[in-house]
Amino acid sequence: MALLIVRILPVFLAAFQAYVSNEKESKFWSLGYKHEEQKYRMIVTFIGEYIHYNVFFEFLCITALSYCLLISQYVAYLSQFNARLRNMNFNVLTQKGFEVLSSYNSLEVNIHLLKQTLSTALFLILLSCSLNTYGALAFYLTQNITPFLIVEYAMDAFMGSVVIYSLIIYSSKIPEAIQQIKETAGFLIENYQLSILSRGKAAFFLDRLEKKNVIFLSAGGMVDLKKSLLLSIIGAFFSYGLLILNLGSN
Repeated sequence: MALLIVRILPVFLAAFQAYVSNEKESKFWSLGYKHEEQKYRMIVTFIGEYIHYNVFFEFLCITALSYCLLISQYVAYLSQFNARLRNMNFNVLTQKGFEVLSSYNSLEVNIHLLKQTLSTALFLILLSCSLNTYGALAFYLTQNITPFLIVEYAMDAFMGSVVIYSLIIYSSKIPEAIQQIKETAGFLIENYQLSILSRGKAAFFLDRLEKKNVIFLSAGGMVDLKKSLLLSIIGAFFSYGLLILNLGSN
């Protein structure tokens, strides 16, 4: 469904842009050539805008969607591990404890690899979307723009916001799933009353699971992608908007 929307949306946007365009926009896409008839101007504008939306928005959306699906796959693995761990009885835990711990260690290695692989790409995507959103906000608040440009700036801000929100929400699910595994390990320790004196080596792995560090995906190793980051971004854009309005009024 998401891919279908991404495919169809550029067509409707390009059609609307062609409908509200004027001679200036058509000359831009025709490299300065002036078309006398309105229908030719609309056709040229439609083709140019469709290519623009197709290359810019479709590539960005498909890339972000691919990352979200990839991250979701890792979240599913963690959730399955947590469900198996929670449903194990004490006898199975004592027999397969180190096997379970080994399985989690393999998941942890893969998540670290995912973090390292996506770090730079996530930073570039989030930076690009933030700059596009900020630029659209600045132009909208400071200049009198035509309906043709309003649609373009609105889509810049909308798509940038959707991509930022989606990547942060999906990325935050990995540390949440790891935290659930840690809580399950703690629950099992309390449930079976495994005190320091009585648990022995059989349940040693539960302690190891409970003490595992939570792994956050990051953007360039500079910012951890967690839900609280959304509030920081919203606050930053709100502050920039007020600053732009104050500068514009002066």
